[in-house]
Amino acid sequence: MAKNLGKKIADLRMPHEWWEQARSMTRNFHMHFGPTNSGKTYSALEYLKKAPKGVYCAPLRLLAAEVYENLNKSGIKCSLITGQEIKIVPDASHVACTIESLKLTEKYDCAVVDEVQMIADESRGSAWTNAILGLQAKEIHLTGEPRSKNLLFNIFDRTKDSYSEYLYKRMSSLRLCPPIVSTNELKPGDCLIAFSRRKCHAIKNFIEKKQPGSCAIIYGNLPPEVRKNQAERFNSQQQKYLIATDAVGMGLNYKIDRIIFMETSKHDGKKKRRLFPYEIKQIAGRAGRYMSNGYVTSTTMSDFKEINIALSYNQEIKIDRAGLTPFYEQLEEFAEFNFSSGKSLTYSNLLTQFSKFAKLENIYFLQSIYEACCIANSIQSIGLSLQQMHLFCNIPIRIKNSAVLKVAQIFAGEIKKEKEVKFINYDDNLKDMNLENLENIYNLCEMYHALSRKFGREMFVDCTDVRAFCLLVSMEIQDRLNKEENAMLEFQLSQN
Repeated sequence: MAKNLGKKIADLRMPHEWWEQARSMTRNFHMHFGPTNSGKTYSALEYLKKAPKGVYCAPLRLLAAEVYENLNKSGIKCSLITGQEIKIVPDASHVACTIESLKLTEKYDCAVVDEVQMIADESRGSAWTNAILGLQAKEIHLTGEPRSKNLLFNIFDRTKDSYSEYLYKRMSSLRLCPPIVSTNELKPGDCLIAFSRRKCHAIKNFIEKKQPGSCAIIYGNLPPEVRKNQAERFNSQQQKYLIATDAVGMGLNYKIDRIIFMETSKHDGKKKRRLFPYEIKQIAGRAGRYMSNGYVTSTTMSDFKEINIALSYNQEIKIDRAGLTPFYEQLEEFAEFNFSSGKSLTYSNLLTQFSKFAKLENIYFLQSIYEACCIANSIQSIGLSLQQMHLFCNIPIRIKNSAVLKVAQIFAGEIKKEKEVKFINYDDNLKDMNLENLENIYNLCEMYHALSRKFGREMFVDCTDVRAFCLLVSMEIQDRLNKEENAMLEFQLSQN
């Protein structure tokens, strides 16, 4: 009997009915579809500026911060809310936030949800699904790739919302040019793409042996402040070239003239695979801004052929399912009916069993539980309550970093003891650390802030000091990158 009840509780069909306030409203969706450099997001933000009260939902903290700054510069008071940072502007009419930080209990006149194709992301897609189903706004603008169009139509059929579609074309052409075979062929404004931190640094070091201080660098593990600084140095031509991972495919604007793929395969967390055509297009599309043409190439003929096929490929992989994840109340009820007979209950086991029994409509998929289970297994012995485990396991933690997981265990232990959680990783010897360790320290600061958002600053009492320390770490990372450039320049001068 309990198992049958459990199956019923794991029924995630008709999720649009979870959002009663949104269903009671008349909502109008405006879908802005187009490639990179087509002006779709700009158009959506112009509508947001005219609204009495509005919210911008970003896929990245950097994008939220950029819109926050731009709106305030335009005279529109706007607050910033992300998982790691809150900046409340008095009497603000607008909010720029990361999509996971969106308050679905608030009412808005206008909302912009950026990069809507992320609704299919296996780790984060549910945040976009919840926004589309639950936003209490009369006017909602979605921007992104047209691959998600049919899925959105299916969702609107269920929510009974009205919608309009706007198609945008790239404002400049994107042209394929012959592969380069030597660093002598590099030009200012080039962006070289590789798919790991290690490869990016190797490429940077190789180029700077001949051209010291010529490369800016951007990859996912760098602090947002450093990424922004590196982008500014490249855009202002302080540095000729940009070395980057696919982190440039979404985010800040870059004055890139030519994208050079150093490879067309990447490791996606599970296996190494070839890039999909839409991934190549997304990255290549960063070349050329506004009315300036962009160029794309590779360093090998095999990659050149892959890029050529991708750019001419018109039958994109359609997005036909949206990510979905259960609320804590659904998990709690499922646990009550399935683990009440003396069975041992672990949070990872609960997620696994729920996933096994979950029923979904064919336009939804259950978001990946892999990362949450990894975090849960690492802190299971601490003995946190089910609700505490749910809060803890649903923050972004770099699960492949054993040092970060060890500190997570310490934080979990303090939560269990109901003690104030102190930040124990201050280090006065930042200048003695290598770049990778500095990035790890920054990740610990990020984790501390994310946990404070879940458990409260009354428990995580060092938030102010950690924010200041976080900025110091960020500045040291930036300084370290600058010193690499200066060291190479000094080396070259000494050889003359």
